[in-house]
This record gives sequence, C-alpha cells and structure tokens, in this order.
Amino acid sequence: MKRTDTLNNDLEDYFRIHFENKIAIRPRREDCVLAASTRLLAKKHELEQINDILSRCELLWATKQYLDKRGQKDTNAVKDQLSNMIQYTENRNTETLRLNNLMSELQTHYDQAQRDVINSESNWTRIKNTAAKKTLLLGQIKMAIHNLYQLCNRYHQARVLDQEEIVIYKESSDQLRMIREIMQDIVAVYRECMHGTKHAPVY
Repeated sequence: MKRTDTLNNDLEDYFRIHFENKIAIRPRREDCVLAASTRLLAKKHELEQINDILSRCELLWATKQYLDKRGQKDTNAVKDQLSNMIQYTENRNTETLRLNNLMSELQTHYDQAQRDVINSESNWTRIKNTAAKKTLLLGQIKMAIHNLYQLCNRYHQARVLDQEEIVIYKESSDQLRMIREIMQDIVAVYRECMHGTKHAPVY
C-alpha cells in the first residue's frame, strides 16, 4: 500500500471518529423537545404546588379569622359570665348579710320570748301559790262564818217563839247577813242594858 493511501485512510478514520463524537454530544431534536416538555411539566407542577400552598394559606387565613372571631366572642361571653357571676356573688353576699341580720334579730326576739316565758311561768306559779293561799284563807273564813253562824243560830232559836219558823242558811253570804243582824240585836240589847244600869236607882 502506498504512503498516500495510508494517510488518506488515517484522516478518514480521524474525521469519522471526531464527527461521530460531535454527533453523539449534540442533542437530537427529539431530545430537545422532550427536555422543554419536561421543563414545562416541572413548571406546571411547581405552579400547582404554589396554587395548593396559596389555597392552604387562604384556608388557614380564613380559619384564623374565624377562630379570632370565635375567640373574641368566647372572650366576651366569658367576660359577661364573669361579670354576672360577680354581680350574683355580690347579691348573694348582700342577701346572706340580710339573712344573718334577720336571724340575729329573730334570735334576740327568741331569747326575749324565752325570758318572758320564764317570767310568765314564775308569775303563774306565784299566782297559783297566792290563789292557793287565798283559797285556804277563804275556806278558813267560811269555816269561821259557819261556826259563828251556828252560835248565832242557837242564840236566835233560844229567843224566837215556838210558832216562828227558823230559816237555815247554807250560803256564807246569807249566814254572814244573819250574823250581822243578830250582832246588831245583841248590840242593841247591850246598849239598853247599859242605859238601864245608868238610870237605875241606887239603894
């Protein structure tokens, strides 16, 4: 083989290998279109993720506003309930104080009533004792009137005529009236006797 032919063959191999590498390095049209589609899909996915994040943010923001309003409403409700509870407690304390004062007054009245009962019982005992003494004294007076009536009745029977009716009295008032009448007669007789003695002649 000639030297020229050998050189030609070497150049041919060199350029063939070199351009094959260039062709291998340079992307194909199909690969470029695929890469662009892949990037678009990636961008679309990123946009979907961003939209999803924005949607979640909007939901979180709406939830936060709702929870803030709900929390403010609950806070106001708690404040109202606390205010009502404070007012109720004050009213209960006032009512308790009033009832304590009323109970103290009732206790004072009860103690006074107990003292009055004790005094009344003591007075009643004294009255019963006095009544018993008076009853005993009255019985003694009636007995004395009766005895005196018996004496006066015997005196009266000795002076009355046989045909005169003698009345027997059972009541103490009637007996006492009869005793008074007989005593008046006796006093009158005594005075007559005393008067006759003064005017009698002396021998």
